[in-house]
Amino acid sequence: MIITKGTGTIKVTIVCCLHGDEIFGKKFFDYYTSKIDKYPELKLILANTKALKQKTRYIEEDLNRCFPGNSTGNYEERLASRMINAIGNPEYLIDIHTTTSDTLTTPIITNIDIKTKQILNLTDFGTIIYMVKEMAKHSLIGQYEIGVSFETGIKYSKTPESFQEIKAVIEGLLSGKKQTPISRTILKVSETISNDVILPINAKNLELIEELGFYPFLIGEDTYTEFQGFAGRYHKTELI
Repeated sequence: MIITKGTGTIKVTIVCCLHGDEIFGKKFFDYYTSKIDKYPELKLILANTKALKQKTRYIEEDLNRCFPGNSTGNYEERLASRMINAIGNPEYLIDIHTTTSDTLTTPIITNIDIKTKQILNLTDFGTIIYMVKEMAKHSLIGQYEIGVSFETGIKYSKTPESFQEIKAVIEGLLSGKKQTPISRTILKVSETISNDVILPINAKNLELIEELGFYPFLIGEDTYTEFQGFAGRYHKTELI
């Protein structure tokens, strides 16, 4: 489902519920749908409505592994193809996710440039995940250089703070707001953590495991069966 107002260029597109069991994004869809007349440069996309209705992650295949889509493929492949057409060419793309992994909210980018930096500048998050294109080639943000995915732990997504953090980004982009840059750690992800790797019992997301040489990300995500999560390695520190 797509809701959009305005006749000019869409500044911000928000994609919610690529996965039908990640209902955090629905809060944003409902909130901005009720106020859409106030936001003529905003487009809302409620992605996998069929999976959302059935309370399942997907119908035939993980939608966030189906991009850029196939108009004659399975349900999610066809949906991905339609979404690419629906998204069009906004200035900024926000993709909202949740995870069973024990984490707060972490931004994920596949490109570091003026657009993604503007999105990140409106947050206080000190650690950014930079997913290399090969790892993200079939994900939504892997198709766009203007996009940021926000991955929020389910437990944290139930707090008022989690909603307000992302809301501030959306409204900051719409208003052209900029904040004083802060120092952020960028972790580059180019590999998954094999099931054969023995993680320390006290391993935590985004905390360095010195003996393995990486920062684990999304360990404890229930839907990962072929691997344990992602291995982030220090890339650089940058003022954003």
